[in-house]
Amino acid sequence: MGARRHDDRIRYIIEVLWLIGHTASEIAALINYRFPRSPLTRKAVQGIIERGSFAKRSEMTDGQRQRRLDELMKDRLDRGVLAADDFRVMKLGGQQVKLREPVGA
Repeated sequence: MGARRHDDRIRYIIEVLWLIGHTASEIAALINYRFPRSPLTRKAVQGIIERGSFAKRSEMTDGQRQRRLDELMKDRLDRGVLAADDFRVMKLGGQQVKLREPVGA
């Protein structure tokens, strides 16, 4: 089976949810709930994230993530799947943030 190309709407939703702070597993669950005919695995979502310009979320400040979300909200491609209130960053959890220095340094 060859690589599947996802439409702009799905990639947009994944980018928004990723920048907000959701995990790839959470995003896959939402996509599968909203689009049951186009199921995605966590690995598929992770692949879309890694190929996107938004992959290095952990290297962005909350302010940078929020500014990108504000830009994305101006040109909505989700067709109402996401609520306007959803476009707010969440604090990233321990496993979602890369350590800047090795422990004990």
